Amino acid sequence: MMGRGETIEANTPDPLAAWAEACLPDALAMLRPLGPALLLSSLFCMGLAERLAKALGSPWVLVNPSFYFGDDARRPWEEDFPGLGAGAFRHWLLPLVQRATAVLHATDPVYDPPPLHLPRNHHYVGPLDLAPAPTPGDTAFLHEAGNPWVLVTLSTLPQSGEMAIARAALAALADRPVRVLVTLAPGHPLEELGPAPPNARISGYVPHGPVLDKACLLVGHAGHEMVMRGLRHGVPMVLVPWGRDQAGVAARAAAMGVAEIVSRSDCTLERLAEAVSRVLAEPSYAGAARQASARLRAVDTLSRACEVAEEVVKTHAQSL
Repeated sequence: MMGRGETIEANTPDPLAAWAEACLPDALAMLRPLGPALLLSSLFCMGLAERLAKALGSPWVLVNPSFYFGDDARRPWEEDFPGLGAGAFRHWLLPLVQRATAVLHATDPVYDPPPLHLPRNHHYVGPLDLAPAPTPGDTAFLHEAGNPWVLVTLSTLPQSGEMAIARAALAALADRPVRVLVTLAPGHPLEELGPAPPNARISGYVPHGPVLDKACLLVGHAGHEMVMRGLRHGVPMVLVPWGRDQAGVAARAAAMGVAEIVSRSDCTLERLAEAVSRVLAEPSYAGAARQASARLRAVDTLSRACEVAEEVVKTHAQSL
């Protein structure tokens, strides 16, 4: 556990490396009989994927669920990853990214302009939204007549203190002609939310796509996947980056003209209400979001990702 004021340097032990070593024997025992032609890895499983690929003789591909990061990125490390995040991404994750057979960036190159010289094995494939299809019961309430919706959503993996976003949003939207849906993960402390106004609905998991189709605004912590969903559905945003890579995510959305940013230290009813008023009153936010939606919906990002992965398999087979 890192303490306050500490930094992560190149020689700081990486806990994910120890985890990967511990998982390797069992993972290898399960995968070796299958003889996989390709290994796909999430960001934090790269160490395990690299070890498995070496043992199995298979290529491995990282699916990067956020924006491009590296010394050649358009924004400095410290701006995209405040605090310990800059060191973790730079010293623990980047070396693994550089050794991957290929990297699929599940992001939008207009939202996240690539570096001037994108490495040949890096590919922008576009947002990959793999959320399950909703069942009728999940979203029946959306078909009831009423005001437009505002979606307020927090991290799937809760971050300490982020219930402040939901509290401020509920208060800021209480007297507006909107309906508010707040979606929370099981780990969010509901007792920190306080009383909900009459125009609000508090829920566990709800597929966000159908909500965003009927929404006029998205308020959240600036998670990359959530911002990509907002763009795809053409919904402007008020973002309160809370940690991890969220400062960089929010900054890119603001640069596109689709979002207002409220800093974590300034997440009050008054400040959030100001940002909400600005986004709802100024048509340019919704207009920029609609333009992004039209562009993203015109691309089959999953097919593009599969094509790149298939080419990796083909190239590897030819090299044997």
